[in-house]
Amino acid sequence: MYHLTNKSRGCVIRPADFLITQIKMILYKFKTLNKFEQISDLLMTGRFYCPTPRELNDPLEGILGISLLADGGAETGEEGFSRAARFWFASDEELAHYRLCTFSGRPDSILMWSYYGKGHSGICIEADVSEYEAMVEKVTYVNDLSSIDQKSVTDRMRYKLDCWAHENEYRVILGKDPANKYIKPIIKTVLVGGNIDSNYIRPLFKLCQIMRYPIEAVSFSTTGEFARLPLNNTYPW
Repeated sequence: MYHLTNKSRGCVIRPADFLITQIKMILYKFKTLNKFEQISDLLMTGRFYCPTPRELNDPLEGILGISLLADGGAETGEEGFSRAARFWFASDEELAHYRLCTFSGRPDSILMWSYYGKGHSGICIEADVSEYEAMVEKVTYVNDLSSIDQKSVTDRMRYKLDCWAHENEYRVILGKDPANKYIKPIIKTVLVGGNIDSNYIRPLFKLCQIMRYPIEAVSFSTTGEFARLPLNNTYPW
């Protein structure tokens, strides 16, 4: 559950390079920059928004233990539709009372930078979520959600289809009807994608300068190896 970071910056990072320096829970949040006002709020306040499950991009979020297959074939007609609809609406009603903040366990996925970092033009925020460790769940990926028995709402948010496995996802799951829809982990570093829009460089660096967040550029070699290069965010803009 713990992601162990390597302290030697500006070098190629391989699994064997990760060393234990101190036990902390370090996770990663990929963000696009096209809604820069949201990025500004996140970096200035340190608060991460926790959506409800239905605000996420997986239409099967929290759906376990149901299949529309009956007697070896697809269940059709009013009976099948009604059964699925009842289950779906009941699940929606339960899930609507919960919030969660999603993270990845690693910053070195080309796919994550492409999807959630908008073609490597966004950022990845390295965050220490140790304060929320008791609420963190690692997602388990399965090939059939209907094979998982019905569980508590919190447990149901731990399972996703294995087509999402590249996300290496961890979730901070808040309790039922949480008083706050934000969490405030410690921002350690802001990683910048190699295709960042030049229009965002100055405001992003200025924000990080004000908040004293280290900035690092990331790159991938032709063999997919991942590297982090510290940047100087103290330039007098």
